[in-house]
Amino acid sequence: MRRFLIFVVLFFLVFLGACSTDSTATNPDSSDLNGDARYPSIEELPKNLDLGVFLGAKMMLVSGPNSLFSLWFFEEGESFSSDYYLSRLVFSSDFDNATLIVDESALGAYQGTPIATAIKDQINSKGIRIHFVYQDSTLFFSVDKGKLQEIKLASVELEPGVLSKADVLPSNRVSCSPTDSENGFDLEFFANGYYLKMDKVNPIHWSVGHYDVHRSRLFLYPLTSIASTMQLNSYKVSSDLSQWGDFSCETNPMETIKVNKKDLSKNWIAMDSLEWRLGLSSSEFTLRARSKKEEVEYRSGNWLMLEDYLVLQTMTCSDPATCARASLLKVLNLDSDSLFIKQLDTSTPMIATRWSEVAYE
Repeated sequence: MRRFLIFVVLFFLVFLGACSTDSTATNPDSSDLNGDARYPSIEELPKNLDLGVFLGAKMMLVSGPNSLFSLWFFEEGESFSSDYYLSRLVFSSDFDNATLIVDESALGAYQGTPIATAIKDQINSKGIRIHFVYQDSTLFFSVDKGKLQEIKLASVELEPGVLSKADVLPSNRVSCSPTDSENGFDLEFFANGYYLKMDKVNPIHWSVGHYDVHRSRLFLYPLTSIASTMQLNSYKVSSDLSQWGDFSCETNPMETIKVNKKDLSKNWIAMDSLEWRLGLSSSEFTLRARSKKEEVEYRSGNWLMLEDYLVLQTMTCSDPATCARASLLKVLNLDSDSLFIKQLDTSTPMIATRWSEVAYE
């Protein structure tokens, strides 16, 4: 019995030691902090941050309030305003616990240098973790759970005649004419930091994502797209919005109706050649279509409301080889118990138009 008690005590002490080690690993900066430390919000981050030297390159972070970030690497002798950079990574983040994780989901561009190759290898293998904390009204950061360092601001020169902020874009529709080598497109910008881009020649080619202007470049970072690959779009935009790189563009106010997402968050049913059911919770959807007793379509995933556009992003489906990656719908009318929508792309089966709220006893 005594041996058993000794074993239990030793096991308990080892278990406590393991827990203590894990806690320190997950928050290695805790020893540097006092009781006044707190996480900053995404709105409290300065736009251009000097994060020191990483893998032999100067590292700069550009932040914005709409969840879009970019990480830039320069040779140590280069200015942060230089057009020449070793690497550029654009990524989206919800800034959970004031932490940014930059991994292979970031859309990157790399020069063919040894340092740029090392940065690319780091991103693809381990990624980079950047953590922020406020202490005594001072903003600190750490990289990959290292020592806390005080933030320094990075200075970036503005380019004359070039758009430097995205705050003039919300509620505008931009229509760009084709060039000799590229199709024209239409862009709609929303106040919550989202955009919708549609190809003029082939409207079924569309993408939805985050936008912002970093270092005088407008980035369109896709979150959902019909295209087989997610491609980052980057434009140098004239301050009068008439020129987007090689594209000549015209800007006009958007003509949309704001739909209340809560009014749409219900269970809906529709009948055409198929029996449809659409369930919309606060952030997730399920879509089913049946022909008699046979299930023709089943999809589930996340949904997004952009004014009167309803975006369905598929996460799981009954047949991954054929089901749509996403669907773009327009809400034409919404009453307390009826819904009228139009599918804007050509993915099949075409989603029903007229819906009624599911009634319960």
